Amino acid sequence: SGKLGAVHYSGAKAKQYDRVRDIVHDHITSSYPIATGTVVLGKPCVRRRVHSVATAAKEAGLHPKRLRSILEAEGFLQSPSGASRHDGEYLFDAELVRPLLINTSMSVCQGRAQQELGISRSQFDVMRKWGFVAPVSETAKAKPRYSVLAIREFRKKILRHAETVAVPGAGQFDLQTAARKVVCSTGEIVTLILSNQLEFVGCLPRQRNFGGLLVDVEEVRAKLAIPPDDGLTKPELQKSLHASYAMVKWLCDEGYLPLERSRSSVSRKSQMIARRDCVEAFCRCYTTLGFLAHVSGRAVGSVRADLERRGVSSVVPDHPLDRRLYRQSDLQSCSWNAQGS
Repeated sequence: SGKLGAVHYSGAKAKQYDRVRDIVHDHITSSYPIATGTVVLGKPCVRRRVHSVATAAKEAGLHPKRLRSILEAEGFLQSPSGASRHDGEYLFDAELVRPLLINTSMSVCQGRAQQELGISRSQFDVMRKWGFVAPVSETAKAKPRYSVLAIREFRKKILRHAETVAVPGAGQFDLQTAARKVVCSTGEIVTLILSNQLEFVGCLPRQRNFGGLLVDVEEVRAKLAIPPDDGLTKPELQKSLHASYAMVKWLCDEGYLPLERSRSSVSRKSQMIARRDCVEAFCRCYTTLGFLAHVSGRAVGSVRADLERRGVSSVVPDHPLDRRLYRQSDLQSCSWNAQGS
C-alpha cells in the first residue's frame, strides 16, 4: 500500500488522515471489484459495489465466457479501453446485475440445494411452501432446479446474526425441535429470524447452516403468542353460510371475507380464520344463494328462479363459475322473504 498505507499505520497522527482515507477507500471500492468484507486501507468493504466478469462468474457458478455473453446481450458490460478483453477488465454495477445473476446462476437439483442448506427434504419443502426458496425452472417432464446463488443468499440471511454456541443452553433447540415444542411451523420461526425479532439466534460451530441454527423455545413461544381464534375457519364458514368450499374460497380470495392467521385454542396449530366481526359485517351486507335456500326450505334452483323473476341479480352476474352472491339491500327492495312471496 506504499506511502498511503504508511500514513494509515503512523500511530497517533493517523486520525488526521481519516477523511482522506475515507475518500480513497470509497473511490477504490466503487471503482474496483472489491468483495464484501475485504479490508481496504484498514476498513472493511461493507458491500460489493462493482463486479468484473471473473468475480461475477465465480459468485454465480457460471463459466466466464457464458456469463460474458449473457451480460453483453443484456447491455451490462462496458468495453475496456485498449484491445485487451481480459474478464477482469469488464466492470459493472454489482447491485444492478444481482437479479440477473440470481436468475442465470448455476442451478442444482433439490438434493444439492438441501446439502447447501444442511436441511432435510421435509424441511426444504416447508421452506419452499413459505416462499423462502423457489425453483428457477420446473416443467412437467423435468424436476425443479434451484439457483445456487439464491440458496446461498438465503443461508447467509438466516445466519447473519447467529452467534456461535459450543453447547446449546437450557431451552435452546434446533428449528425443527423448537417448532414441535411450540406447535408451529418452522416457516414461522424463520420469519422471526429474518425480521430480526429474536434476541437469541445461535449456531453450532461446525454446522453453520440451516440445520445448525438454534433458537430459544420460550422466546419463540412469546413472539408467536397469537390471540386465540376468535373467528371461523373455511369449513366453519361453509356451515355458517351454507355455501360450498369453492364459494367460500372465492369470497376469501376476493376480499369479502379477509383471512387472518390465528392459533387454534385446541390444537395450538396455526390456522387462517375470518374474524367474527368481519363475518357479521359481511352477513349484514350480503348473503349466499345456499343460505337463502336453507332459510326458505326450498331448492336452490327454485330460489334462483324466484330471484330472477323479481329482477334481483347477483353481485357478479356473469361470473364464469356462477358464484351467486346477493346484496341484502336488493332483497329488501323487492320484499323477498323466506316464503318467496
